[in-house]
Amino acid sequence: MQAHVSRMQSVKYLPWSILALAVGYLAVAWLWKRDFIWGDSWGPYWLFIMMDWTVLPLSLVNSLGFVIVAAVGLVRLSRREPSAQSSALTSGVLLLASMCFLGACFPLLISPMTPLDSLTVQGRVYHLSGITALIDENYALFECDGYGLLCRQIYRSGDYTFAEPIRAQLAYDAATNTLSVAVGAHGTIHTYQPEPASARDAGPRRAFPAPPAPRQSHWSAPTPGNARRGVALVGSGQVPQDGLG
Repeated sequence: MQAHVSRMQSVKYLPWSILALAVGYLAVAWLWKRDFIWGDSWGPYWLFIMMDWTVLPLSLVNSLGFVIVAAVGLVRLSRREPSAQSSALTSGVLLLASMCFLGACFPLLISPMTPLDSLTVQGRVYHLSGITALIDENYALFECDGYGLLCRQIYRSGDYTFAEPIRAQLAYDAATNTLSVAVGAHGTIHTYQPEPASARDAGPRRAFPAPPAPRQSHWSAPTPGNARRGVALVGSGQVPQDGLG
């Protein structure tokens, strides 16, 4: 009996979980991925790849679920069953989730990312990805941490038509510390020199301020002539001035 109640509770909260997932897709697609593919922010490379692959299937499955729940709700409503209100609420939640998935499809499907090659150089992972831009294809190079998870774009090529080969790869020359992006018959279209691991480990050097210069005093011992002149000025009621001979 308790297992049955637990399953009923999980089914009850399933539409709300789908809605939360759809809202997450929508927010990431519009607020994060766009900046990521243009190099304006860091981001999880493989998360965006996964979203590009799954947003359309999730949208279709959720839409199918909405149609089924709405049909069941109409049947229950025609029979005047008490559970008709519950079906109406569930179908409304699924409808809202479908709209969110549909809104997330536009930025994700207009500029989908296709992983082409990966290479580890100097303790960092570099991903080469093809980005579809309407009717053209761009090639983007991403520099990531040692696990290849958190990345940022460091290069994006110009437009290539679909008639041209999409095959592209990364190559590294240890002698010159040069990472190259080669695209089919076009050859090398970009080179990049990764920062050595020793330089990254050392980190920025702390600049200590120079000690202040010793303060110089403008006072000098009075000479006999200056002393006599000072006495004479005091006797006459005048104020003596420094630096006068």
